[in-house]
Amino acid sequence: MKCKKCGAEVALNDRYCSFCGYKIEEPEAPRKDYRDSYHENARYDYEKRPYYPPQSTSPSSAEVLILIFGILSPFLGVIGFVLGIISLVFANKELNNGNNSKLITAGRIFAIIGIVLFSIFLALLLVLIVFDITLVHYYY
Repeated sequence: MKCKKCGAEVALNDRYCSFCGYKIEEPEAPRKDYRDSYHENARYDYEKRPYYPPQSTSPSSAEVLILIFGILSPFLGVIGFVLGIISLVFANKELNNGNNSKLITAGRIFAIIGIVLFSIFLALLLVLIVFDITLVHYYY
């Protein structure tokens, strides 16, 4: 900062010029429009925000397999039962890894439905075999 009277360099915290003794007046802070301060704060906030990389939106191959096996399980009998078990095992492994997508949930639901339907079918078949119930009546 310079002295207004003699032009000598003066430190910022000096109250008088060390060369001529002139009283140094503190410069007034420039007035800011409130809109300028808002924009400065907004820019500051934007620069300070952490960067989060975009998340992958395409499903992984494990998610797709879980869904396909789960959907096929109610319709394929014994093979469907096995596919339902495989789907549940893979789904639980993905959930333990922190992947909780809607495809995995849908695959689990279909797999459970397939396993339950096959279990009901096996129970009915067992009842038919044990009690020797024939579904076709022979009339002779």
